[in-house]
Amino acid sequence: MSNTELFLSTNNLKENFQTVADEILKTTGYNISRHQSLETKFNSMATIIISKTPDEERTLGILNTKLQLNSVTYFQKVIQTNKQKGTRNNTLNNTTNTINDFNQTLDLPNNGSKMNQQMDQLMNSRRQLNDSRNDNTDAYMPRPINPADGYINTNQRSKELEDLYKNHSTEINNNELKTQTEKDYNIQPFTISSDVFNTINFDDEKDLPLYQNISTLQDTENSNPMDLMNRAEQSRKQELNNYKQMEMGQKQTAQSIITQGQRDIVLERNNTDAVTKIDQTIVDPKLLHQKNEEWQNRMLKNIDNSMVNDNIVSNLDKTLDALLQDKLIKLQRDAQPDYQDRISYISVNSIDRKWESDDTETRYDFQVKFNPSSDFTGAGINNSYKNVLSIELVTAILPVDVHIEPFDTRIYLNIMKYPYLLLSIEELDGVFSGTNMNNDKAFATLVFDKFHNSEILSSDLLSSNVSVSTGKISYSNEFKRGFIRYNPAYFEKKRFYNAPLASLNKLSIHLTDPRGNSFNTLSDTNTINDLIFSANLNTIASTLELTASNGFPNTSSGLHKMIKLTSTKHFSNRMFRIGDRILIKNYSTTGSGANNNKFINFINREEGHIIINLEQEIVTTNKGQINTMYLAPPGVLDSNKEILDTSTYYDSAVDTGNYTNDSASFVNVDLQSHFLFRIVTREVDVSNVTKPINV
Repeated sequence: MSNTELFLSTNNLKENFQTVADEILKTTGYNISRHQSLETKFNSMATIIISKTPDEERTLGILNTKLQLNSVTYFQKVIQTNKQKGTRNNTLNNTTNTINDFNQTLDLPNNGSKMNQQMDQLMNSRRQLNDSRNDNTDAYMPRPINPADGYINTNQRSKELEDLYKNHSTEINNNELKTQTEKDYNIQPFTISSDVFNTINFDDEKDLPLYQNISTLQDTENSNPMDLMNRAEQSRKQELNNYKQMEMGQKQTAQSIITQGQRDIVLERNNTDAVTKIDQTIVDPKLLHQKNEEWQNRMLKNIDNSMVNDNIVSNLDKTLDALLQDKLIKLQRDAQPDYQDRISYISVNSIDRKWESDDTETRYDFQVKFNPSSDFTGAGINNSYKNVLSIELVTAILPVDVHIEPFDTRIYLNIMKYPYLLLSIEELDGVFSGTNMNNDKAFATLVFDKFHNSEILSSDLLSSNVSVSTGKISYSNEFKRGFIRYNPAYFEKKRFYNAPLASLNKLSIHLTDPRGNSFNTLSDTNTINDLIFSANLNTIASTLELTASNGFPNTSSGLHKMIKLTSTKHFSNRMFRIGDRILIKNYSTTGSGANNNKFINFINREEGHIIINLEQEIVTTNKGQINTMYLAPPGVLDSNKEILDTSTYYDSAVDTGNYTNDSASFVNVDLQSHFLFRIVTREVDVSNVTKPINV
């Protein structure tokens, strides 16, 4: 299809006309889209645009732009001219002059002379047709349903009427009869030009009222109702007098024909059309009022049933429906607040779980709750996160943990033997896809980054301080302690693309090896079976992993004691090692010892205790599976003399024998896992409505 055909297509012209109408309504307040005649006029303007546009410029975009710009300019000028004249029935010129005016407003080359000639010929033929219709009222006047025998029009004379003319010498002047008829009846040709642009009342075209009789309402708004009624009655009487005079003239003409022996054709026609004459019909005003009231009640009932009681969007006008939908969408968009992304960092430590009374959670498998209740004692974060956009793991810090082979504990396989570790979070799935189920469930793949460690004993002290020379080579990291840093391999992030996550309630953390197995199933917690002061250091030296020290600086080893902790269950010296920090909770003892309260507070202190010695490992018997560890006793150094402050040390007046077995628990702090997360949430930006007071 060519550009010309596309430009003159019905859909293209309608879209352009609606665009022009919207622009006119915006600039002048008049709605030209209500008049079909103006749309026809607009289509004629399109043909002029085609005729005055060179062939090389006839693209759809150029033609549409020229049509809109020139038609908007023309309609605005016409409306402005009529508003300045201040009349309601100003004529803007006939159809040919209007098209010529539009041609003059076009800023186009005048190469459409042939088109203008064809348009002039069409307008002339139309005017000739209208003139012919003015002389032939039968072309547009309605004919009787049951015409009388003598009914004929002025152009179809019957033979009988011709005979009457021949038999009687009376001549009837057709021109006089036509003039008299037009004078009495004031018959006008029933032709309406399709171009009625010059009769449009622009003052009534504002898009505010919905009534077509707005002019009458405005004229009669401040008038006296009785005066209006009197004027209407006088007008009706005047019309009735005119009709009676016309009827009297018809009767006189018929009487004159009868006196000459002719048929009363007019009388017969009057009798046939009697049902159409208001003066021959007797109308009771009361009956007319009742009929009017009945019609009003019927209309009100129809309105109640069809419009009021079924007031849904689908029953509205399509134009109004579309307008309401656009307004609603715009209102929703405008009502949407501005948002900003907020980044939050959270740190998760497995030691904060409920380890002292719950053995279902481990350091690699536990749950974190957000905004928990006041009586919650597990791992929890007091903040709540809503409208979550993304969650990602920044880094993981894991202990130097081991896999212990029960038959031969000399085989030491620590956590770094694996190529990577898998972190799974039940609430944040769908991040990975892999060749096995473990990879499918993974939230992040962790790879080794850095190793942070420290030496418990310097290398030159190993041979002289270890009781058994072979003890120092039991496993490579026996006297090393530290942590390993792991990072996400692909910077994995859980994004909520379609819509933010409404709220984040909990995180169920589960860390495994690449095959989904827990690499250390030994517990990092235990309970206390007995806790007492040990014998003198020189007495128990042979039973210790490390040789007995001389106690506090500048003192004799035989004068001081250590705290001996015996656990309910045996533990591996690969799990609880010299230099590890343990945390004890719920320790209590009864009795009348003077130092009971101080001792209880010392054991349950928040900073915990360092394991300074262990039961000696015997390769042939216990193989490192022991149940005794030693802690430093209470005591603080005097910084001035670098000697024990004797007021802070005690090893008596404590009723340790009154302790209830298994009532206290302890955990290895240096075996815990740490995870750092970054959470991005969407929050309302209130910077536009709140102003800081310190500006």
